[in-house]
Amino acid sequence: MVQLDYQLLHQAHCLITGANVHRLKEMIFVYVQAVELHNRDWPSHQEYQPEHEARLRRYVTQDRLKRLDQVERERAKSLIDRSARLHQRSEEQARHQEWRPTHAA
Repeated sequence: MVQLDYQLLHQAHCLITGANVHRLKEMIFVYVQAVELHNRDWPSHQEYQPEHEARLRRYVTQDRLKRLDQVERERAKSLIDRSARLHQRSEEQARHQEWRPTHAA
């Protein structure tokens, strides 16, 4: 008996948008159907066919990697911007110290 991966199903449902609704719902349906047919000993599904689960899992994983990549790019941009601001401030302070007259003792 094969158990449905409810966490995978939840993650997949959370990814549904107007752009991917048909494709993703079909992948979810086919995966659930493959598990149910196998668990019912359907003649053509007596051996579990994992390719449907693998396809859905791959889609979810690729989407997660895209999102992580986007987050990392945004974080890198933020750090680059901050570094540039700090560098500019450092240069301004250096110029300010050069222009300040020195006091003779």
